[in-house]
Amino acid sequence: MSSELTAARYGKDKIRVFRVVREANIQHIVEYNVTSLLEGDVGTSYTEADNSVVVATDSSVYPSFIVWIQLTLSIV
Repeated sequence: MSSELTAARYGKDKIRVFRVVREANIQHIVEYNVTSLLEGDVGTSYTEADNSVVVATDSSVYPSFIVWIQLTLSIV
């Protein structure tokens, strides 16, 4: 019996994003928990032990910060 990898998803959960919003003499603290999920053709990492197609999950945190900053700047 053979098996086939049809989909693979991996990532990092509970990325803490913290921001202080200052308004005159008042400061608001905003905190979010974000999940970063990556998916793609990473079958060789399972079948041939070739991790060259895999992005380290810690590296996926930084684009999450960039997206969050862009979203918050467009709201403010």
